[in-house]
Amino acid sequence: MNWEAIGAVGEILGAIAVFASLMYLAIQIRTQNKESKLSATREFSDNLIELQECLSSNSELASVMTKAVSTGIDTLTDSEALQCSAYLQQTLRTWENSYYQFHDDRLDGRLWHSIEVQLSEVASTTAFQQFWKHRAHYYSEDFRNYINQLELNEYRLVSELVRDDT
Repeated sequence: MNWEAIGAVGEILGAIAVFASLMYLAIQIRTQNKESKLSATREFSDNLIELQECLSSNSELASVMTKAVSTGIDTLTDSEALQCSAYLQQTLRTWENSYYQFHDDRLDGRLWHSIEVQLSEVASTTAFQQFWKHRAHYYSEDFRNYINQLELNEYRLVSELVRDDT
């Protein structure tokens, strides 16, 4: 075997090694992207659970939010309006974060759809509309535009839905 043949074999082996390295890298990136999506989903779920725990473990906040959803923020006392506003801000920050996670392809589309359904109902409430009118500027322009074009669906308290069932 002459040096040219050995060099050609070496080039072929080098090309195979480069190809194998690229395939390995592609697999690693895909695995990392899946893990990133799972992590974003887990983070959103944890934040949503935390928000729900705020309401379920704090009867005063639950009462304030029930009153706000039923009659609007303008019927609340100043301290109740502050509680309502703080809760809505925390909720909207969670949704805004998930909005960007979804658009960066880090959040599963199936989860995003369920977020949209919930958001479209909550955004239909008088309390949300009153809050959004005065605090929309707290949020990014993209998220504001998204909320402003959202098709709204009626929000009803679970207690109302259950009463209607009987």
